[in-house]
Amino acid sequence: FMLLLSSCSDNQGDQARDENQQQNENAHSADAEAAEGAPEAATSDTNVQEKGVDEADQIKIGEHHLFVQRETSLEVIDRSALEHLETLDLGKDRQNFSLYSDEARLVVISESYEEFKDKNSYSCKRFGGANCYSSKPITVVELYELVEGKTPTLLKTHLFEGSLRDSRLINGRLVVVLDQRDVRGIVEAAIAKNDDKRCRRYITNRRSNRINRNGITEVVSVNTRDIEEEVQSLSVLADTRQIYMTLDALYLAENSYTYRYNSSNKTII
Repeated sequence: FMLLLSSCSDNQGDQARDENQQQNENAHSADAEAAEGAPEAATSDTNVQEKGVDEADQIKIGEHHLFVQRETSLEVIDRSALEHLETLDLGKDRQNFSLYSDEARLVVISESYEEFKDKNSYSCKRFGGANCYSSKPITVVELYELVEGKTPTLLKTHLFEGSLRDSRLINGRLVVVLDQRDVRGIVEAAIAKNDDKRCRRYITNRRSNRINRNGITEVVSVNTRDIEEEVQSLSVLADTRQIYMTLDALYLAENSYTYRYNSSNKTII
């Protein structure tokens, strides 16, 4: 009886193993057929709001490189060899880094602060000395050349006064939106060029206490492929909070508000 039971168990085990082997072979065959018929996997990139309008990120995939921004440094990796090429020092005095990769260009955007002497400030007039020094935000845009198998080479650096609000990139055209807080010089120039009294009065009113809250938005356009092209800029009397950009237009959203009783808040685009 034990010999017969053992013989039956062996036969059943062999049969089960044969069935499992056949199932595995069928599964591998199905996977191979699916892989042959499936399209090639697309390269993962930054999630964007609008197709064709790239947005900044801390990780960017170029044609031949992979870029990873870490605190104040940039890791450069060769895509084909999967080898680490170099770690670029981006500067310890800067912050809020963001990256773009566009054909043969790498764009690095960051913020810094520049110290200056402001004799007209309240603290300087009252206390003097070290209180006369203040700082203003500077947005830094760096353009690097990319060559396969080599580390990026810095081609040009742009310095723009104002803090970075946001940016977009379309076909080699970088659009940077800046928040201007020290607007006295810009407003004075606008008043000097404008002869319309109502507009002069409006700008003068905005120049008063409320100007520090409303500010001025500056839109800067940089050609990342032709680095010799002159930078274009446009100043808008608005306090931009959010932007949206398509292939044809740039939208600036501003919150309009006052501190009067029963006043209403508005969103202006």
